[in-house]
Amino acid sequence: MLTRLKMVMKSLRRNFGIWVCKRLSFSDKQMAKYAYDNTVLYQTLYQKAVEKFGSIEKIPFKHLPIVKKATLNNFMPFDLLSKEKEKEVFKYAETTGSTGNPTPSFYTPKEFNGSYLLSRLTPFQTMLNDVIADNRRAVCGLACGFTIAGLSFQQILDKSGFLTINVDARNTIAPPQRVARLISRFKPSIIVASETDFLAWMKILKEEYVHQYEEIVNTLKVLISTAELCSENRSAQISKHFNIVHIDNYACVEGYFSVPCPCGEKHILPIYQTEVLSDDLKQSLEFGKGRFAFTNLFRKSTPFVRYLLDDLVTIYPSQCKYGFKKSIIPHGRYELSVKLGNIRYGTRDFENILFHHYLFGEYQVQIYNNKIVIEAEDYLYDMNIPIDKIKQELIKRFKMPVQLKLLPYGLIRDYKKIRETKPMLRLTDNRIFSTQQIPKYL
Repeated sequence: MLTRLKMVMKSLRRNFGIWVCKRLSFSDKQMAKYAYDNTVLYQTLYQKAVEKFGSIEKIPFKHLPIVKKATLNNFMPFDLLSKEKEKEVFKYAETTGSTGNPTPSFYTPKEFNGSYLLSRLTPFQTMLNDVIADNRRAVCGLACGFTIAGLSFQQILDKSGFLTINVDARNTIAPPQRVARLISRFKPSIIVASETDFLAWMKILKEEYVHQYEEIVNTLKVLISTAELCSENRSAQISKHFNIVHIDNYACVEGYFSVPCPCGEKHILPIYQTEVLSDDLKQSLEFGKGRFAFTNLFRKSTPFVRYLLDDLVTIYPSQCKYGFKKSIIPHGRYELSVKLGNIRYGTRDFENILFHHYLFGEYQVQIYNNKIVIEAEDYLYDMNIPIDKIKQELIKRFKMPVQLKLLPYGLIRDYKKIRETKPMLRLTDNRIFSTQQIPKYL
């Protein structure tokens, strides 16, 4: 009876938090007007529409220009800063800018602290509280340069009650061997990192700390990840192999807009209005598969109105028992997607099948005119890899012959070296009529 009461109280608090988000948010038209009244960027972008319709209030929301990353590159960072908030902002950050167009972003203390409050909406919070009670040591291995991801997740860990050490991503200060040594001595219950870095550290631990490895794995309870696409089946394989809970977060730099849930979905928070756009950006739907744009209905320091994050996503209504109403599946960067027949696929679509029955390390998918060639690192070195079953599932999905080659772990990406690039380009279309646009920076 007491357990049931606690569950009801937690559900009520979560529903109240969602209700507060809705109450404090602008409407889409209100946010567009705020952005126009307070920033150089939107005054410039909306000028023609204002002249056509007579005022910002009269412009239909979907007649407002889409804000692309390349568009932002033509403006100075302070052109995006709200005049109303210029005395309050205390942090500045940029995305990694894989297209050569990093997105600038300012934060007031309230907005920066808001990521912690939004993170509390996840139903995983109950489990995390239990982890803290047993062992509150945490390792945060997200990048801290330019991007806000490392800082925001450190804040979430700190405010949640963890004893946190920040090791950054795999760079010259934090090479994989050093982080593995730290994990062997610190023995955290939770690690925050990209999946690629996490797997590298755990492999080094198994090889170089043989007698401690079992204790380290038994102590570890949770992996929280972001900054890297991870399919459901890849996540499930990681959870199964290390006997941990994997909480994968989608897109936290421009805004903490989705909540990972034990139901297996990633839910969109109500302080965001999301759009699924057609390839030519002329059609906009609330649900479906397409290019992803969003409007932050809450954040004022750096307004994002019809901002084209430009991932290929599927957005759909949710029937989640925890009360969330909308969910999102990221398929990967739109510019890296491929079209087979009449269907557009992202990296996730290949990864989800590849990892259905096995845990691989790094992998590469090459599309040719008459075949698909996949190279995948063997992470487990299990003699019973169901290669034929994986190939048949890939052939059935993509209607093309498939070659699947196994490589030793570390051959595609050396897991003992620092990370020089983001693990983004895993899908390459080698056909003459390819629509892929390879980013300037990886």
